[in-house]
Amino acid sequence: MQQPICFLTRICLVFILLAFCVNTNAQKITDTIFFNNRWEICEKPIAAYYRIGTLSIDSFWFYTGKVKDYNMEGRLVMEGEYSEDGYKNGLFQFYFLDGSVMISGRYNYDRMIGNWQWNYPNKTIKALIHFDSTKNDFRFIEYNSPKGKNMLSKGTGDFEWQLGFRNSILPGYRVEGSFENGKRKGSWRYYMVNAYKNEMLSLTEKYDREGNFKKAITGAGFYAAPPEKSYEDYNFNPPKIWITENIKYDQFFRKGGEENSDLALKRYLLNRRSSEIIVKDKKFEEAMLFIIRSLESNRGKLEYQTKEINGRIRFKLGDKGYPEDITIKGDGITEKEKEFIIFLMSKFRNIEMPGTETIAFEEYHTIYMYSINIKEFMPASMRDEVNNDLFFSTMPRENFLVLMRSVKKKIKKYIREEFQFYW
Repeated sequence: MQQPICFLTRICLVFILLAFCVNTNAQKITDTIFFNNRWEICEKPIAAYYRIGTLSIDSFWFYTGKVKDYNMEGRLVMEGEYSEDGYKNGLFQFYFLDGSVMISGRYNYDRMIGNWQWNYPNKTIKALIHFDSTKNDFRFIEYNSPKGKNMLSKGTGDFEWQLGFRNSILPGYRVEGSFENGKRKGSWRYYMVNAYKNEMLSLTEKYDREGNFKKAITGAGFYAAPPEKSYEDYNFNPPKIWITENIKYDQFFRKGGEENSDLALKRYLLNRRSSEIIVKDKKFEEAMLFIIRSLESNRGKLEYQTKEINGRIRFKLGDKGYPEDITIKGDGITEKEKEFIIFLMSKFRNIEMPGTETIAFEEYHTIYMYSINIKEFMPASMRDEVNNDLFFSTMPRENFLVLMRSVKKKIKKYIREEFQFYW
């Protein structure tokens, strides 16, 4: 008679089977992955960067193996390696566009270890920082100011460092501090920095000559708790690391509804199926207004402020309910801008063809796009704040200008009432 398997053995078998299921069901994408200028995963027509590497898609999403990141001109901007279970291990290097090294250092299971070096674009050293993973701490070995002045050498001197938000490229905090023989010394001051680079003292820490923490005082003069010394609080990792590892993705994957966004991303990564924008009111006239509003809300992708644009978008609406045979002609529109407009136009779905109750008309339609200097339509006190704006319309530019000028007084009155804070 077979002996019963003990309870602990059963538990072990369950975990082994679960692990086996996870490994066999995990999908790995070894293909080009595109990112926008915020390092969010996106589709190729709007990409600023791309990655050659492997993404494992399972209960958790993570990168494995060697990865190399490039800008769309093919210049290497980062290279490194992840373990099979998604940890950063070994040497990571970040590059300037001329190919020189910006940042270089090693990871061990996601933790910075040993000496890391930051450089300025002119190839001089910005900082040499040692990371001690056993003590979860760091120390500056060398630091040179942006003007080239050596402020800290051989672990003694002053430094300053910009601390970015984990989820943004914008500045967050700046810290000023000192080391003596590799130990923290004196006052360390933390300044809060807003998007306009205005600073406000947030916290001051005091250390003795042995590097021991003495006290912390907030900018308002209140005592604060002892600080965490972990280098992670200083965000030495470039922001793109946090963004890419948390699988942030572009807004267009959310156009079909937030609950479908992860599915849209997965379909694109696995099958290169483009994300879709489902038109809620499928009547042609309402759908056209929705398309025009969507184009206007994305006009920031076109450089209309610095040049004149006068063109048209022509497309056919087929029986499948989406724009087909899209062409763009006109002045002041680059090939990259045309590519983006076609990318956006091709996403709309669920549009009814125009026609009568019994007959649908398969025909071509035109959306005009043009820049207009709107100074003449603004109150005098606001004219210095504006220049060109970009409009999308079913009406040609000349007709649109005639219409705007016929109601110029009403436009100015509306702006005065809605934007009284300018006075």
